[in-house]
Amino acid sequence: MDKRLSGVKPRDCIFRIYKDVRFSKDKSPYKTNFGAYIRPGGRKTHSAGYYIHIEHGKSMIGTGIYKPEAIELSLIRAHIAANGKDLEKAMQKAEFKKYFSDLYDDALKKVPRGYDPGHTMGKYLKYKSLIVSNIFQIKKFFPANF
Repeated sequence: MDKRLSGVKPRDCIFRIYKDVRFSKDKSPYKTNFGAYIRPGGRKTHSAGYYIHIEHGKSMIGTGIYKPEAIELSLIRAHIAANGKDLEKAMQKAEFKKYFSDLYDDALKKVPRGYDPGHTMGKYLKYKSLIVSNIFQIKKFFPANF
């Protein structure tokens, strides 16, 4: 149980059901998925949290921090540079790999300025977001006729 989530209201985590159709060829007004970002302060805050996306055919759960502000990203990178062995050790565990992907999202081509290009944690320092996920078929949770 993540104690940081105590008091977080569902309405602060769930994304709206309406699509932004301004630049879309498909003008249907509603999304075909359900999404929520559960984190302290709700979906509009900038902190690490948990994401759930339910959609027919392709659903996912994930955790991490998505595109943090520059100052937050700088602090995260500094922590990884100093303590990255713990992150790497956790991500290499068979139990972790069984359920989650490796980190993914936009990454820099080179290690960020201020860090040694050969830094042992360079692989992780390049990321702009730190996210892991598990993509699954909705059939695991619902009857076949869903």
